[in-house]
Amino acid sequence: MKKKVFSILIALVLGTSLALAACAAPAPAPEAESEWPKTLLFGSSSPPTSSWYPAQCKAAELGARGTGIPTTVTMVGGSVATLQAIYDGELDVGHLTLIGHYESIHGKGFWEGKPLENRIRVFYFRNGGVCPPAVRADSGIDSIADMEGKVVYCGYPGSSHYSVYAAYFDALGIEYEEFVGSLPDAVAAFKDGRLDVLGKMTSGRSVDASHLDIMSTIDIKFVGVTEEETKIVQAKYPYVSFRTVPAGWYPQLPDLGEITFGAIECTGGADKDFPEELAYRWTKSYIENYDECRAVFAGAKDYNPTAALMQLPPDIKLHPGAVRYYREVGVEFPESAIPPEMK
Repeated sequence: MKKKVFSILIALVLGTSLALAACAAPAPAPEAESEWPKTLLFGSSSPPTSSWYPAQCKAAELGARGTGIPTTVTMVGGSVATLQAIYDGELDVGHLTLIGHYESIHGKGFWEGKPLENRIRVFYFRNGGVCPPAVRADSGIDSIADMEGKVVYCGYPGSSHYSVYAAYFDALGIEYEEFVGSLPDAVAAFKDGRLDVLGKMTSGRSVDASHLDIMSTIDIKFVGVTEEETKIVQAKYPYVSFRTVPAGWYPQLPDLGEITFGAIECTGGADKDFPEELAYRWTKSYIENYDECRAVFAGAKDYNPTAALMQLPPDIKLHPGAVRYYREVGVEFPESAIPPEMK
């Protein structure tokens, strides 16, 4: 992967004069404060055009508020690229997904045959989402199988929804022409008929901003997967999960019945060497001010970030600072989530 971090999009600079006492843990920090970083670089896994971006900026703002350390947000090309950048030491904190995290450990997807050392640690869950392929309402595409030979945008390589869509087509043996470009490029191509299927992710009970843009002039529909297809996909990609949403889930698509899509759980985290005290303060600030995330991102409105901790698979570990916070406030999480550095 390219090690260049792309253009800085927004700086959330908070003076170090912030009162830290309210966020401090009862126990002294295990690291010397003089050794803490003077600034932090936070990786957003979504571009500014996405409806997810404000929530990522809010997460960085809450982290900066909790730690008292100036934090800059940069977009590096998706959750997979964000995880790699944290691993390479190019980012301090970033937003990740369980699917990308799993692939990195087991040498799948972007890391096919090249697994990373299991050193990335989770602070919190931020939200969940599903991956509904969008097509024109009059396209005649009513199933995944109907996408054979079509032009498909799976997302940008390095995003977790790219991994989900790629798993669909590979496991089901569907040949398609991949549209390569940015999300704005894909939206433009969909509008002028050069793109048949727009692969994107949604969170909560709203379509994505890219869908809304298209729907201003074009009627669309979402295409789901059948129960048999989910079994076929999971037989080859057991780490790809699915979620069924009820009829009426998307207010913008009132005629859509109960339907099943690939699912993604999103997290925030850092390398295991990120200072424990800072991880504690970042996690505390984020969880205790999560209503601010709900205010800027509809996909977080009905989400419970602490309840979601029980979804952590055995291979993925919490950061010691996050463990300390969750224990302090009595939040349950799997015993398997305790990292080896705490044992």
